[in-house]
Amino acid sequence: METAIDSSTPAKTAHAEIQLQRRGVRRHLIEFVIAHGDTDRDVGDGCISRTCSKFAVAEAGRQGILSGELEQLRKLVAILGRDGAIVTVINRPTWYARFQRGHARLSARERAQMAERRRRGGRCQ
Repeated sequence: METAIDSSTPAKTAHAEIQLQRRGVRRHLIEFVIAHGDTDRDVGDGCISRTCSKFAVAEAGRQGILSGELEQLRKLVAILGRDGAIVTVINRPTWYARFQRGHARLSARERAQMAERRRRGGRCQ
């Protein structure tokens, strides 16, 4: 059974679809972040990151979102493109570790993967 596409559902890139599945983010949570997220930051190239403050998470709890999902909502960061489409979804601790602290908290495996990408000239294989 196919469902009709809801006009209030934000557009997603193929990468965003993959990341939503990979990170186990439920669709209603990302829609809540887009609709009620109240903290926006410019992340470059015309994109913004949108997150929910403690107040917005408390409001989600009053609207009936389960406590386990509230924890996920606290950590969820949606990156929106210029056109308002969801470009990707990331975890807030990962966001701060990689972008706010200049890769200071990358694991040895992640550093090796980055070195391999640089060696290949930035190509993914």
